[in-house]
Amino acid sequence: MIKPSIAIVILNFNGIKDTLACLKSFEFETYPNYEIILVDNKSTDDSVSRLKEQYPKINLIESQSNLGFSGGNNLGVNYALEQKFDYIMLLNNDTLIHKPFLGYMIDAMQKDHTLAAVSPLIYFGPSLEEVWFGGAKVNYKKGTAYHENSQFQNQSESYHVDWLTGCAPLIRSSLLKQLGGFDIRYFLYWEDVDLSLRLRELGYNLAIEPKAIINHLCGQSVSKLNGQSAYYYIRNQMLLAKTHMSDQKGVVRRVAVSNLRRTAKSITEQLKKKNYKIALRTFRWAALGLWDYSRNRYGKREA
Repeated sequence: MIKPSIAIVILNFNGIKDTLACLKSFEFETYPNYEIILVDNKSTDDSVSRLKEQYPKINLIESQSNLGFSGGNNLGVNYALEQKFDYIMLLNNDTLIHKPFLGYMIDAMQKDHTLAAVSPLIYFGPSLEEVWFGGAKVNYKKGTAYHENSQFQNQSESYHVDWLTGCAPLIRSSLLKQLGGFDIRYFLYWEDVDLSLRLRELGYNLAIEPKAIINHLCGQSVSKLNGQSAYYYIRNQMLLAKTHMSDQKGVVRRVAVSNLRRTAKSITEQLKKKNYKIALRTFRWAALGLWDYSRNRYGKREA
């Protein structure tokens, strides 16, 4: 019996070292029916030439511009939809696998037709000591979403969560086609939460399959808002709240206040370290994030 087909979309932007390590780690995968689609997001290093040299047969899509996380992944998603793959996985290039995991995820999806998508259990760094993504919650009153790893307590079967990180979700192609992939207004940050909530609004569930395990080498929460990251984080979280939260005005206001406090804390820390340029840049980008949200300006923001 032919196993369902999987397109694995990996996005690269000036990260050739991580990307090559990720590709090599697939030597451990035994699932018989998958194809890797590598999207280069207009890298400025030697990523493309090295990929062509070391993986000449890989399906490589070269973007003509940096489309961000959302737009870059959508290039791969659109190609996979054209090729009529049954499932599409979006896999960060800074991940590694050490044993087969795709089969467990397909089994979970095949057993539970209420699932729109499933994620593996994801560990931080190269070891299996610290769980990076083992659960997820959405706080609709505060307009935020966060990892809730306490949901993973030696679970042996797949379990439902509120949203899935964009690190490694396996999604039904039919639903990605229906939704049009990521919302490109986000460009960077919060696009995975938005996609998760749109899938759930269709009446489907999301889950983590704990028997499927991968490692995320650079997975970090955004605990500090510095520089341009402050812009996308603040603007997009407000967009998420406006789009998906019932008390839009109240939640958006709380999101703005919360992020202004975090930005002020980050700026204060930079000033104490005499990093005046970083502090000024952070203030500028945070202010632009609030301004552009108020003007309904989304997508990529030029410096």
